[in-house]
Amino acid sequence: MFKLPIHRLKARHKLIQRMTLLSGAGWIKSTISIALLAIGIGLVGNGGYMIAKAQLAQQLLAYSWKQGIESGSAQRPWSWADTEVAARIRFLSLDEERYVMRDASGESLAFGPGFVEDGRIKQTLEPTGTAIAGHRDSHFGILRDLKTNDLIEIQRLDQSSIRFRITSAAVIDTRHQTLRKPSATELTLITCYPFDSMVAGGPLRYVVFGVEV
Repeated sequence: MFKLPIHRLKARHKLIQRMTLLSGAGWIKSTISIALLAIGIGLVGNGGYMIAKAQLAQQLLAYSWKQGIESGSAQRPWSWADTEVAARIRFLSLDEERYVMRDASGESLAFGPGFVEDGRIKQTLEPTGTAIAGHRDSHFGILRDLKTNDLIEIQRLDQSSIRFRITSAAVIDTRHQTLRKPSATELTLITCYPFDSMVAGGPLRYVVFGVEV
């Protein structure tokens, strides 16, 4: 029987080991690539899902607003909703509008700005006046584009409407300041600040003040 010299057997063994390692490394790289691709697709898919969900929610809010106008009473946008559309706010100078929820609870603010019915946002706003709060990274990011003398219109379900003229804006530190109590003819719009912050919440609020015209 033919036998290879010992040194050649050792050389062949080392070659096989190297090929096995390379094969294993290639398999690991392929597996990692596939996993990363799957994760990427999942993230993109999830982002697309969230965008589609938000768009659908706005369509349902618009439909419930129309139903509310016709019936004269607030309608739930979907059967299990914990909030209702109570008004529509129109930013006339920017040709934009938002549906306003009946309150400023977490559930409501997820879908649109909401009336601060009890007159407080984390105890920074004293009672009375018209106050509306919204998230800076979604529905109320528009506040940064408002200017003095811009007109805002609020429409109610009874089809009445009130226009306000913006008089000023300010950044409030809720740790040291309390918002001035708005009168019955004043409007206060509130959102978190800074607008481009990567961290949600915080003590700062961007506040826009308006007076009825």
